Amino acid sequence: MSASSADIYLLDVDANMKPSGEPRRVTFDGANIASLAWDPDGDHLYFSSDRSNQSSAQTIWRIEVGHEGAEPISWGRAGPAH
Repeated sequence: MSASSADIYLLDVDANMKPSGEPRRVTFDGANIASLAWDPDGDHLYFSSDRSNQSSAQTIWRIEVGHEGAEPISWGRAGPAH
């Protein structure tokens, strides 16, 4: 997935992988999002973003499914990657 300014939406699917219900928006800032991953239990969604405006470095964020708001779990470092 390439970085782009966007928000994250979730959509439930049924056993046949058909959409069920309406998409739910879980981020509201249109920040750059570089990647997404679910935890093994499906309770949290993790994503990399520069949404904190602390620097241009990417930070890993976590959203608990069914709750609003994301929390940072690691802060990116400015400067070149090693």
